Amino acid sequence: MLSFAKPFIDVPREIAVELFRRMDEILHSLNAIPRGSEIWNSLTGSWLVLHVRDWRFHYKIDSAANKVVVMTAVQRKTASGAAPR
Repeated sequence: MLSFAKPFIDVPREIAVELFRRMDEILHSLNAIPRGSEIWNSLTGSWLVLHVRDWRFHYKIDSAANKVVVMTAVQRKTASGAAPR
């Protein structure tokens, strides 16, 4: 199950659509990993990052609640401080 720590209202719609598509792939992949494996233990103990164009989403696996939680959404800035186009 996918959930969000808070509403990410600044994320553009096209980025959000791509985020949901990619997270669906991630969820399917996670379901194929045995829960007692070292890979699973490593993933559940880490913050993970997904890059979607110029956005970066940090997420974590909450195995107790059986969900993936997107914690933060940050748009990458250029040296001038403006978001890249």
